[in-house]
Parts: sequence; C-alpha cells; structure tokens
Amino acid sequence: MKRAVRVVAILAAVVGASIWGFKGLSKQENSELPEGVRTGYVERGDITAVVGATGTVAGEARANLLFRTAGEVREIRVERGDRVERGQVLAALDTKDLQIAIAQADLGLRSSELQLARLMADPNEEDVAAARALVASAEESLRALVDGPAERDQEVARLSVDQARNSLWSAQGSRDSVAANPMSTQGSVDAAKASVANAEIAVRLAEIQLQQTLEGASQQAIKSAEAQLAQAQASLAKLEDGPSQEDLELARAQVEQSRLSLESATLRLEDATITAPFDGVVVEVHIKAEEYASPTAPAIVLMDLSRFHTDVFIDELDIGRVEVGQEVSVEFDAFPGQGLTGRVVHVADAGTPAQGLVTYEVTVDLGDPALPIKADMTAGVKIIVARREDVLLVPGRAVRRDGESRYVELVEGTSLTRAPVELGVSGEEYIEILSGVEEGDEVVVQRPRTSSFQFQGG
Repeated sequence: MKRAVRVVAILAAVVGASIWGFKGLSKQENSELPEGVRTGYVERGDITAVVGATGTVAGEARANLLFRTAGEVREIRVERGDRVERGQVLAALDTKDLQIAIAQADLGLRSSELQLARLMADPNEEDVAAARALVASAEESLRALVDGPAERDQEVARLSVDQARNSLWSAQGSRDSVAANPMSTQGSVDAAKASVANAEIAVRLAEIQLQQTLEGASQQAIKSAEAQLAQAQASLAKLEDGPSQEDLELARAQVEQSRLSLESATLRLEDATITAPFDGVVVEVHIKAEEYASPTAPAIVLMDLSRFHTDVFIDELDIGRVEVGQEVSVEFDAFPGQGLTGRVVHVADAGTPAQGLVTYEVTVDLGDPALPIKADMTAGVKIIVARREDVLLVPGRAVRRDGESRYVELVEGTSLTRAPVELGVSGEEYIEILSGVEEGDEVVVQRPRTSSFQFQGG
C-alpha cells in the first residue's frame, strides 16, 4: 500500500462574476502602489476544505484460499477470470486415504456404541444361567481337588497298572516266540522288540498315574481351581448386579473418543476441498493438477469486485477533522480529468507509527462506480472535511503571523493598517475570515521587503 501524502487543499467556489476583484493577484493600476506590490479585496464566496491522500483501489473482499491439509491436487474447476458463487467448489485433493480413515472411524464409533449399549442393557437370562453353571462346575472341580481322589479312582488307577503289566508280559512272550523261530525275518523280530518297549512305557505311565492319584491334587492345582471359581463368581455377579459406574464412564468415554475421531476424519476430508466463501472473480490460480499442494501456500485468490473501496492513511495532524460519512472526491491516474464521489465508512481508532510519523487508516467506499475502475489502481482522494457558504475570503498569502496572532495589511492610500483577524477554514490558496475585516477591504497579498508604505495604527 502506498504511503499517503498529507495534502490540505481549499476548493473555493464564489458566487458572483469576480470573487477576487483584485484582478487575479496581478499588479493594480493604481499609480500610487510601489513596484512589486500586489493586492486583493475581501470578498464573499463559498469555500470547501479537504484532506487529501493517495491509496489503492481494492474490491469489497479478497481471500487467499488454500487447502487446510496437504495432498495431491485431483482437480481444479476454475480458471483465472472465472466468476464463481458462494459455496461453489473450486478445487479438490485426492481423498482416497481420507475416505478410508472416515470409514474406519465410523466402524470404531459403532463398536464403542454397541459396547456401551450392552453394558446398559438388562442381563439375558440365558447368559445368567450359563454363568451360574460355570460357577457350579468350578465349585465341583475345586471340591474334588480338595477332598482328594475317591476309592473308585484309586481302584481304576491300580487296575490300569495291572492291565499295563499284563500287556507287557504278552509282548515279551510274543517277542521270545518270534526270536526263537528260525523262519522269522529280522523285521518281525525288531517289531516284536518294539512292542515290548512300548508295553514297558505303558506300565511306567500307569504306575505314575497311580502314584499321582494316591497323592491327591497339588497346591498349584488347587490355587488354579480357586482362581477359576473366583472368575466365574465375578462374571455372575457382574451379570446380576449390572455394570459398575466406572465401567459405564469408561464405555461413555470410549464412545466420545470414537465420535471425535470420526469428526476429525470428516474435517480432514472437508479440508481437502476449496469452496468460494463469497461471490466473486478468480484473480489468481497457483496450483496444477497432480501436483502436491501445501496448506501453507495460497492455492486460489478470489476477489469480490461488486463494490470497490480504497484505504488511505491520514496524518495525525488532520485525522481529527475526518469522520465517518464525509463525502470524498476521488480521481484516478488511469482516468485523467474524471472522478467519482465516495464516502468515508471507517476511521481507525489506533494509529500506525512509521519513521517518527503516526498515520490513521481511513476506508473510503466508492459505491457503484460509473468509471470502469479495477483493483489495485492508484486513487487520489480528497475528503471534504468542511464547507462554508457566503463567507468572507482572502488569499492565504494575505494572512501574516505575529507570534500567536494573525493579521492582514489593509491598504489605505499609500499607508498600511495592520488588522488582527480571526481565521476559519484555511488552505493552500484561500482562508475564511471570521472577524477583523469587511467585505471590499483591500489587502496586501505580496510586497517587497522594503516599501514606501507607512503603517497607520496597530
């Protein structure tokens, strides 16, 4: 943005054919005036005071649009210069992975909701019956271990040992018979020996089983049975009493976490699409299809060119005279001699310091322009801060300073009279006089440093 230059100009429109009847600040034909002296007359007219600055034309709105997630550009639906409507999709990234993430998050949410529903539902009678049966079975198993083996179990173990021994003796007899037969092959002899060896192992296993039966269950087996019973009893109690508050809170937290995961995945999918935030014109496109797009770089620049405004910076010496609603005259370098009328719509409350100067941003609305202006054109603005009609006016060069007071020099023949004056609206060329002179008074506008004029009075 261009730095504004403070300019205060006075535009005077005087009612009458010759507001400055002193002949346009030219030398008077009065032969009594010394060479080089120019005078004028106090006249009535209209005066307008303006505060001027330079700015740049901007559209109603401008947006640097970008993807809020990284990815490969799948499609671009607009080109530079296209007019688009609010909500219209302008570009999109490839979203296959994002859609998979959404599907997974949705499954996770449904699973956690189902788990919560199961906890909150009344227990099923079949489930309760099955849990009670497990408790009974676990109690019976523990009781059998604690009470030790029954007489029947001991007898079965002894009979298993006797049966294994009988099988061993039979195998030994067969082996001896096969080995003594000269017609037996080596293979049949080896098979008979193997049968004896297996029978010996069976005897040993039966003897170990008998010993274990007689000794009863080990402490480890009893503890394991006790643990199984406790687990079965806890499961039954949970079914009968319902879930604990802690279990419910944990299940609800899991549902909320799953919901947030789904929302996050959905937002990432939305971040992969650029939509128009307002009706406007595409002025820049910085992306290409199948290229990688970053969430840190603008992809598309959109402007609303239905209305225009310009922002200017006004010096702190003049900002006190600028108010919202004031009329503004605007001219453009692109259209010499032509201009528009605007209006002040915003005056910044805080200034911007730069190089020892403080300026304030002022926004001027250009309305519906009759000229074909474009964004970024240079605009010269003149804010009308005051208007006066039918007031006394003198050229600015006629007013002089004496300390804090102001005065003009009235011409009376070959003498000058210093007349203190009270000023109103002032500018580069003309100044309003509130008191001190009268209409028609002749005043000195320019004179040499040395003059034959003589002062009369103060």
